[in-house]
Amino acid sequence: MSVEVKLPDPLEQYAKTPVYQLQPVKYGEEAVRFVRKLLTVDDRVVTLKRLLRLFRDLNYTQLKQLYFKLSGKEYSGTSSKKGVVKALFKHYFKRDADGTLSEILKQFYENIHVYSRWGLGCPHGCGRFWWFKVENGTFVPVDDRAYKLQILDEWDVKITDMETGEEQTVHYYKFIDENGNEKVASELPLKTGYLQWEPLEDGSVRFRCDRCGKEIVLVK
Repeated sequence: MSVEVKLPDPLEQYAKTPVYQLQPVKYGEEAVRFVRKLLTVDDRVVTLKRLLRLFRDLNYTQLKQLYFKLSGKEYSGTSSKKGVVKALFKHYFKRDADGTLSEILKQFYENIHVYSRWGLGCPHGCGRFWWFKVENGTFVPVDDRAYKLQILDEWDVKITDMETGEEQTVHYYKFIDENGNEKVASELPLKTGYLQWEPLEDGSVRFRCDRCGKEIVLVK
């Protein structure tokens, strides 16, 4: 019997998506090292969703202070809220953002999901535990081998029908099946990876625990 597990909001996982600040700590006479600690504002741990709200709601001076906490560096760009948000975007994604402040905040919302992580223990109680990341707007296992099909090679074979003499081309794949064995077939399996990952038409995903073998369905 399968057990349904509701997928969480990628931006609201307190234990899985904390925002860290870099705290510079001096040791010795000149050396400085940075220590990561949870970012708190008003004595509350900041999640990814709240971080986005802070980008929107804080004023220029407050954003400069936030930039220092997040990057460990003083902000030195243009004296505007947009300038600080652009610098924060570059800090997180190592690339520049263009557009209005609203457009940059939208880019933040569309990209910050990459920092989200979700932990799930097997709901059947066998003790197995998996970490999930966000890909294409939903959670998938952090271990690509758990859900992705490993295609080793592919090629075309021309086959002639002995009765009609017609020639047709068949495309073959060499891949790793859910048992870790190499397999050759002309059609790819619906279930992939060692979790036998199977996306469903309604956006849910069905898979099997690789410890107890029982079925789990992730529903939106």
